[in-house]
Amino acid sequence: AGRLRSRPTWTTAHLATRLREGRLSELDAVFALSFGQLPAGHQRLFALLGLHHGTDFDVHQAAALGELDLLECDGMLEDLVDVHLLEATTLGRYRMHDLLRQYAQSKVEASREPLTRLLDHFLDTANQATRLMSPAARKFEVDITYRPANRLVLRDYDHAVEWLETERQTLVAAVALSLDGDWRTHTWQLARAMTFFCMVRGHTRDWATINELALEAAKDEPFALALTTKNYAMVFWQTARYQDAIYYNERAIEMLREQDDLQGVAGTLNNLSLVYRTLGRHAEAADLLEQAITVARQLGDRHLESQAMSNVSNIYSALGRYDEALQACTSALALMRELGSRRDEADTQSALGMILHAMGRHEEALDALTSALAAVRAIGDVTTETVVLNYLGEVLTAAGRPEKALAPLREALDLAERIDDRREAANAHKHLAKAVADPVEAARHAKEAEERFAALGTD
Repeated sequence: AGRLRSRPTWTTAHLATRLREGRLSELDAVFALSFGQLPAGHQRLFALLGLHHGTDFDVHQAAALGELDLLECDGMLEDLVDVHLLEATTLGRYRMHDLLRQYAQSKVEASREPLTRLLDHFLDTANQATRLMSPAARKFEVDITYRPANRLVLRDYDHAVEWLETERQTLVAAVALSLDGDWRTHTWQLARAMTFFCMVRGHTRDWATINELALEAAKDEPFALALTTKNYAMVFWQTARYQDAIYYNERAIEMLREQDDLQGVAGTLNNLSLVYRTLGRHAEAADLLEQAITVARQLGDRHLESQAMSNVSNIYSALGRYDEALQACTSALALMRELGSRRDEADTQSALGMILHAMGRHEEALDALTSALAAVRAIGDVTTETVVLNYLGEVLTAAGRPEKALAPLREALDLAERIDDRREAANAHKHLAKAVADPVEAARHAKEAEERFAALGTD
């Protein structure tokens, strides 16, 4: 500011260019003066904060970097704000200007231990989050050493989602940082911990990115590679790249069998069945699911059993075996409610709606789908919400209320486009072609659906 005041011919853009080009001697002197007046503990924390790779951070992340008590760290952060070495962005969050970050990094003596603590914090908290979001799913331990007494403890599902959404960009960057810095176990375990969240919330690009990095990190660890390949395969299912989904699922099954991981094998059979179902290969899908159910029951994995039963109910319905479909679906629902698996329950409630629809019981189907929609919205599951909205529009049209179908179908289309769900976008166009009254608009949706399904290789 002083330079600008004393140089009327300079613009702020010119000053910014000088700073970017590295003519920082005068600025370094100012930083050094402020830094030199800090107590030693504050100097150390300020320097370590320069290692943080995100756009902003909270007190838990700062405490992990500095290996500090939470209350002490909070006071130090506020002190750094007071002397303009940090900026408070929102309540409880801070950021450091890029130029200050460069200066702070120059004061760091050793970076590996503090960054390990930060990655441990991210991995510990992300693992908590995925357990809260999917409490009945398979539990995985994480390989970390930093567990402070005042570690961040997530309260419930909503808190888990809130934390993951707030830190999402930082967490994706942490996966990349861990691979670059040769914290390879952190890479694949953090990607695994984030996968369910990315799937549910429609963050498909992040889901792909972290698992691609995880594949590289896990390449020399057979179990880690098998598990990561299983997770990566589901990215291709979600993005409608079905041949890739088949390839990676089959690779995962082979690798998991080599590891004697029957639970992983059964889960991957379940996943592969989704691809076959979409491609109309119903008999093959049913065979895979019956295998998965048998293994799940042998292992006593009731969560996996319930998922496979839910999926096989869809297959039975597609094959016209409605009584078997209804029995499998209601059994799966009862088990999911007992396990407290909210996402699976909502998904299966929607499956029940479509089975009832196939049986011509439209009003019961609409009741089931309305309940499913409320459930997925309550947990912020935008991926399943898109599917349920399409189902709702389809059934409303079949029940003779096409005008009521328009709102959910248009919402499904908007949501599918936002989360890059090509399969559900195509479905929305197909159903809109039957629901809209204007023949010109109907023809446009029909043509769009035909082109999109042709691109997907399905109908």
